[in-house]
Amino acid sequence: MNPRVNPVRFVLAIAVLALSAAGCSGGSPSSAQYTPTSTGAAQAPAGVTFSPDKKKAKIISSCGTHIKIVVLGIETCRFHEAGYTGSFNLTDHTNGLIGISPSSGDKKTNFTITALLVGSGYFLVEDGNGVKLKVFVKVTLI
Repeated sequence: MNPRVNPVRFVLAIAVLALSAAGCSGGSPSSAQYTPTSTGAAQAPAGVTFSPDKKKAKIISSCGTHIKIVVLGIETCRFHEAGYTGSFNLTDHTNGLIGISPSSGDKKTNFTITALLVGSGYFLVEDGNGVKLKVFVKVTLI
């Protein structure tokens, strides 16, 4: 008796293995996590510029600064800044984990973040004055 392999299950198993391998880039999983300082003083995350009068980031994200999204999921974000009417440029630093469309626009633009591979990284939102906001992204299977 010759057992037959279900082709749908076989393709699904190969896809899960490929996505798992792509998400494991060999780095330490704790390398991108925040480690608090022992002084207890609040510090700005890297890439975030604070206004001098308030302890608040100048660029505001409608989807926050930490996005968790499942593979093939879609998140829509908008960005704005008090008193700023120019455009924002988004720079992807996730090495292909997500797709961002469009890469620039103003406060009325809906930026679409599409999860492509399992892993974590970040993208930068920058205004014309050089003010930046770092948005961390984690893509999961579930």
